[in-house]
Amino acid sequence: MCMALGGRAAEAIIFNRVTTGASDDLKKVTKMAYAQIKQFGMNPNVGYLSFPEEDNNGLGKKPFSKHLAALMDEEARRLVARAYYQAQKILVDNKDKLDVLAEALLDREVLNYSDVVDLLGPPPHGPKKTVQVAGWDLDEGDDAPLQNLSEGVEQDKPLTAAGAVSQDSNQQP
Repeated sequence: MCMALGGRAAEAIIFNRVTTGASDDLKKVTKMAYAQIKQFGMNPNVGYLSFPEEDNNGLGKKPFSKHLAALMDEEARRLVARAYYQAQKILVDNKDKLDVLAEALLDREVLNYSDVVDLLGPPPHGPKKTVQVAGWDLDEGDDAPLQNLSEGVEQDKPLTAAGAVSQDSNQQP
């Protein structure tokens, strides 16, 4: 959540105002907060309860009281606020790095990983780890990933749609 709110917090710190540019991030964070509270039972004040996602039509009866709904709203607000203030604290504590990145973004508009490493130095917890799918060589053309897809896969177990080996050999891919 802190990472998603970082752009909004950076706008507030650098420009002393917040624009609508980070509104999609705010929607995602709000959805994450409600999911933690309502679906995953990750809030001690609401308890170990799980409620289904609400339909967009809003016509069905909610399986909880108005009091519990108000508590979930308050807990979601509190969770998002904590994440936002944590993001602000991290950015203020690293204002020198934020200023360098802000200047570079104003100059170039887009920064990739190597640009950030060039500007700030290597990450404190080691370099970024990338995952290479075994048997995929994207330099050989568009069909190369499909040619070696079955290498290293047990032939008697089907692949799921995501390409992982299914645990149930009777299950259809």
